[in-house]
Amino acid sequence: MNSIINLRTGLYLFIIMLVFLAGCDSNPPSSEQLSPERSTVVRRALVAWLECEECDGNELPNVVTLKRDALPMLIPTLNEGPSPAKREVFLAGLEMNFDKLVEYSKTHPESMIKMNKEEYLNTYLQNYVAKYQSRAAIALAEIGGKEAKAALKRSLRLNLRDDVKTVVRESLKKMKSQEIKK
Repeated sequence: MNSIINLRTGLYLFIIMLVFLAGCDSNPPSSEQLSPERSTVVRRALVAWLECEECDGNELPNVVTLKRDALPMLIPTLNEGPSPAKREVFLAGLEMNFDKLVEYSKTHPESMIKMNKEEYLNTYLQNYVAKYQSRAAIALAEIGGKEAKAALKRSLRLNLRDDVKTVVRESLKKMKSQEIKK
């Protein structure tokens, strides 16, 4: 039993290390390479915005101040959601949570989870992906500009969840109304 626990702990540490090495999200090289210091600032601000729960610590305004420096990370996030490494870490946490819920329901049958493990993992992973994509769309609209607008329009041709497409459309409307005000 201890060897299984150690193996699982080792796996989680490995996944966390992958996330650390992978950075924030898909980050293709841009024509204007950022300094390591600026890249760190951008990555930290984006992670804070994409993962905040209450979002009451100026997370979005902090991303907006990055302007074009944030686009090479926001556009792939809009299109694809979190990086594969972030998904793996999230899934590992979901699996542990599911196992704890099942264990808890053995002594508290009224709390029995209504989904099987696959349904649980899929539902919450898809919500996680949609959160990233929606927040990327919101940030792109706040940053504005032709590149952000084009990325939002292109994303509507992708296979995004309906709620994400709604956020993209609202973001485009917001950009249009800001253009009219100028």
